[in-house]
Amino acid sequence: MTYKQYSLFVMYCLHTYIKTEFCLIVQDDGWVLNGENFTEDYYQYDYVGAPAHAAMVGNNYYTHFTWLGQPEALVVQNGGFSLRSRKFLRQPSKSGILWKHFDVEPFCNEDVQLCTWLRPELEKHGIKFAPIEVAKNFSMEYAGPGFHDDIDFSKLVGHHAPTRKLTSYNYIKIKAPLSEVSNYYREMEFLDWLQTKDYVLECYEPS
Repeated sequence: MTYKQYSLFVMYCLHTYIKTEFCLIVQDDGWVLNGENFTEDYYQYDYVGAPAHAAMVGNNYYTHFTWLGQPEALVVQNGGFSLRSRKFLRQPSKSGILWKHFDVEPFCNEDVQLCTWLRPELEKHGIKFAPIEVAKNFSMEYAGPGFHDDIDFSKLVGHHAPTRKLTSYNYIKIKAPLSEVSNYYREMEFLDWLQTKDYVLECYEPS
């Protein structure tokens, strides 16, 4: 599937396959870090995902955590490792909430659509998004200065990011040069922490 096809499937078809009240979406570049950190408090919300670097404020799309300090920011909660209620999965189809037509990433991505443009309409139907301070401890995408300064990696339930891929039960392939990922705020610290949890890292090597 393309990102667009996947997004439409998640938004309008996935609910037909889910028989439980909640489901955990885990893409192949994310995984559970510590299931013992999961609490029933997360079931208070219909959608919980890692607060991403991107958000909408009015009609403006902010990236690289520049949404910090904007009280009206609709922050994208990353869908690649996310808890969703069956009510949430069904709502776009049930209420006729239409996907906004974009052919390019990230605007065609389902998590961007659901957490920004479509969020006000979903909330009118009783959908509850986790507050970002709750979502921050549930999962992490990439850390951002001023937002993840106090994050405790050991308290995370899971994570998701395209540069980290678990290829076996404890073997992580880093899909970008270390010279690049070392510029990501606290990324090297996070990778070092993963190694203390007995993960083995394979670093990217250009061909």
